[in-house]
Amino acid sequence: MHIFIGCLLSFLIAIILFFKIKIDSSISIKEFIIFLVISLFFISNILPFVDQNGVLFQEIFNNLIHINVPANLVGKIIGIMALPFTIFIVNWFHKYLYNNIILFFKKLTKVEKIYLYIILVFSIISSIVIIYFTTAFSRPQYYYDIIYTSDTGALLMNNDYMNISYAENDIRQPLFGIFAAPFGFAAKSISNLCFFLRTGYEYETILTIFQFLLLAISTILLSRLLNIEENRKKYFYGLISCSFPYLLFSLLLEQYVLCLFYLILAIYCYHNNPDRVNYTYIGAVGTLITSGIIFPYIVKNKNIKQWFKSVFKCLSAFLGVVIVGGQFPQLLTVAKDIKRLLVGGAIGLPFINKLYQYFAFVKGLFLPSPGEIVWNGYISSYRLLPINSLEWLGVLIIILCIISFILNYKNKMAKLLMFWVFFSSVILLFVGWGSLENGLVLYSLYFAWAFYSLIYLLIERVCKNRKVFNVAMILLIGVIVIANLVEFINILKFAISYYH
Repeated sequence: MHIFIGCLLSFLIAIILFFKIKIDSSISIKEFIIFLVISLFFISNILPFVDQNGVLFQEIFNNLIHINVPANLVGKIIGIMALPFTIFIVNWFHKYLYNNIILFFKKLTKVEKIYLYIILVFSIISSIVIIYFTTAFSRPQYYYDIIYTSDTGALLMNNDYMNISYAENDIRQPLFGIFAAPFGFAAKSISNLCFFLRTGYEYETILTIFQFLLLAISTILLSRLLNIEENRKKYFYGLISCSFPYLLFSLLLEQYVLCLFYLILAIYCYHNNPDRVNYTYIGAVGTLITSGIIFPYIVKNKNIKQWFKSVFKCLSAFLGVVIVGGQFPQLLTVAKDIKRLLVGGAIGLPFINKLYQYFAFVKGLFLPSPGEIVWNGYISSYRLLPINSLEWLGVLIIILCIISFILNYKNKMAKLLMFWVFFSSVILLFVGWGSLENGLVLYSLYFAWAFYSLIYLLIERVCKNRKVFNVAMILLIGVIVIANLVEFINILKFAISYYH
């Protein structure tokens, strides 16, 4: 019954939006045809996942109107009903987002353009070559825990990027399927033309290229937030892009790339226009619920009444997207799910072990922790070595982050960065996510940007002489590159040997 209620609410909200939001009356026949074709292609890619739930909808039809409707026909009926609203969404995207996206690329500085071109070329070459030699980073034959504790196989087998109802898109990531859909749809469309890529892995190859570009755009936005001088951006880009988390998650198809992208985008949009309600917050919290902690970035503090009103508008919009996106059932179990997530990671593991893992995690953001090949009886996987002692380098990095914050305390971004470092300890150390399976590396991308930004700000503050700054950055990047290459080559050897 809750599925039926969710569908009914989705339909009602869609109708309200359809009539409340003004549709561009100047749309031409040519534009309408283009929007129609895009909508039909999009729905045709979504329908297979709707059919997965066809049995549930069939039971609703049977119980309510006592008509035996074939399950596969139910999905097609839903697709036809969704067509007008899909056309409306495509038109809205074209009207409000398309021009902003084009404007962003037009306003890229020379250094930003060069960086983006380098990443584009590198991503195309590395994605095509690596996927040709191994499937471990994209869609291995086993679903889970091939590289560290990633779910790459399961995510791609169930097409998490367009499958809204996929099990992993639970309370942790209630809107991931919605906010990932534009990228999944674009990758699917482009992959249909790329006949020259590895057969059966065209879609995964394009998604990998998209991951590289999304991380590059996130890095560009972050450099702007930090107000880095134009001639120093190349060092920041090199520092971030050569880090182990960025290198790993550029190639490893996982959800955290999009989570980070929407998080940085939400922060960036707030800083650009703090007086307007920041609806990009919905994308941040929808792709990973823990990002909800940045709720102060919904709107700038005015008077308390106005602030609550703006927050209510944003959260109401979030609730509307949850319902329209078919995630209404998640709302009914939200309290139980949150309790499970809060206590699940901390059960059965002494605090000292979580402490060892956390400082090893921090150290691993800069110098990757060694791994080993593990055979569990039916699959081979690459896992971190057990951690039984304190990583003093991790402790030192935390101390350096605190010093950086103290030296840059007037910088608003420094406050956010330090908060994010603290938040990483709450999630990984005190809550204990990933600790039971020694898999904290899975969350490295989500937190690494704050650590790296603080270290960069520290070097910039201490090394005021330009030549000294340049030498310090080059040396740091060089050490990180050498350390990362050694470990990444080990991962590649494993991947090519076991998952061709």
